[in-house]
Amino acid sequence: MEAIKLHDLSKSYGKKYAVNHLDMAVPEGAIYGFIGQNRAGKSTAQKLICGLTPSDSGEMWLYGKSSDNAEIRSRIGMLIERAGVYQSLTAQENCNGGVGRVLFHFISGAVKKEGYLM
Repeated sequence: MEAIKLHDLSKSYGKKYAVNHLDMAVPEGAIYGFIGQNRAGKSTAQKLICGLTPSDSGEMWLYGKSSDNAEIRSRIGMLIERAGVYQSLTAQENCNGGVGRVLFHFISGAVKKEGYLM
């Protein structure tokens, strides 16, 4: 089964395409990275997959289901640059937080771990 399947996915900012008709399939259990020049659309593609920004067009499936399924979306985690790393957590806790299993509250700029949602 494919964990992520993208078909004809596009995202533009004004007249500039950050992601232009992307087709991609990632098998379940695979670890993928994006390599490319600055401003090539790597972060935008990752944000589209995570649901952090909406696409202009195209289709996306996560584990064979529509990407707008919240339960399925919670199974996807990504680390985009430094934005997703909490210095006060272990590597495992950061990974778990990326897939929605750790609940964080931002209090006075600090991250407080509330517990696991397993």
